[in-house]
Amino acid sequence: MNDKISFGYRSRFIKVKECRYLSHLDITRIIFRAMLRAGFDLDYSQGFNPKPRLSFSNPTPLGVDSIAEYCDMFLERKIDPDKALDSLNSQLDKNLQATELKGFQRKEKSLMASIDLIYYEAVISRKDNKMPNHGQVSKIMRLKDDQEFKESIFGMETIACEAGNNVLLKLLGYAKILKATKNKVFKFNYFFDCFKDMAEDEELSVKKICKKECFILKDGKLFTPIEVL
Repeated sequence: MNDKISFGYRSRFIKVKECRYLSHLDITRIIFRAMLRAGFDLDYSQGFNPKPRLSFSNPTPLGVDSIAEYCDMFLERKIDPDKALDSLNSQLDKNLQATELKGFQRKEKSLMASIDLIYYEAVISRKDNKMPNHGQVSKIMRLKDDQEFKESIFGMETIACEAGNNVLLKLLGYAKILKATKNKVFKFNYFFDCFKDMAEDEELSVKKICKKECFILKDGKLFTPIEVL
């Protein structure tokens, strides 16, 4: 019987600029090695092939900025979250940095099993740097009614940003199938392939796409993975 006690910590980190081209596997390796260099006493699984007890949130597609990557780690001893955050970031690239770190004691499901929804934003303008017109915006919004997406999108809206002649697309898609609804999992890559094709046809420019947050649905409300701890 294993009586060893381990301590859980959940971190949020960003992956932007050139680091957005790192694969999910690359990210897991980089974070693991940074933790070792920072002096974290990682807990390992039992058996013939022990592995560090790390759990990451859903992969973000290559080329997409993210300020909402999450990682759970289990350590053999307690740490000071603020000091540990500084130590970890000193071992990481400036475009791959941890922004929050919080401990937890009760048993938590893995991040991928816990996260229900993922929130994205895209900034759009016309190629002549003018504000997209009503017809162009309406065509963007009609994507949510496409047979492929209408059961996988939880929420979608556009907001005009007149100061920069941009439109902000806010999109919330399901990360898994929920028992309470007959939803489909949101296919991010396929959606944005269709979105970019439509934008090109409408002479629109997609300036930026960013994964902004992950959410866990609890009692009909949305909470971030940090907030539920």
